[in-house]
Amino acid sequence: MGTGLNAPAGFDTAFCDQVSALTGIAFNLNPSKFESMGAHDAFVEVSGAISVVAVSLTKIANDIRLLGSGPRCGLGELIIPHDGLTSSIMPGKRNPTIAEVVAQAAFAVIGNHTTISMAGAAGTFELNNALRASLVAWAKTVSQEAAGDGVTVNSSCRDASARSVWESWTSW
Repeated sequence: MGTGLNAPAGFDTAFCDQVSALTGIAFNLNPSKFESMGAHDAFVEVSGAISVVAVSLTKIANDIRLLGSGPRCGLGELIIPHDGLTSSIMPGKRNPTIAEVVAQAAFAVIGNHTTISMAGAAGTFELNNALRASLVAWAKTVSQEAAGDGVTVNSSCRDASARSVWESWTSW
């Protein structure tokens, strides 16, 4: 990192060429080296986009948790796959553990975005000494995964929706 002021002439171009050759990804010089040292707007922008996905996944996970609630008093519109973890106080109830893990991972992603945003704002003039914090948070963010395999629609709800709420609940 730096302006290259004390580096041999052409070092920056040779470095980009070498990294491009090694990775197969085009690396180019930033026309404003001071901007690239002082601001990390690209990190903040990418993190913001990932944070939006995390917010959406949280909404989806919460919908799955509610739609999979039951079997007696919940909505029961989704059948959550059996993962071996059931309720000790409600026999037959399947806990939405995958949806809960997705929501918790999304919370971490949103928290990491806050760290990245604050690190991006920490630059003073031509220097941002918080780059390491933003890189660590970004690496944690992109390494988290979520899964929704095995969730299916409860076909009996299609028929139950035509009946009253009371009839659909008592028919289970």
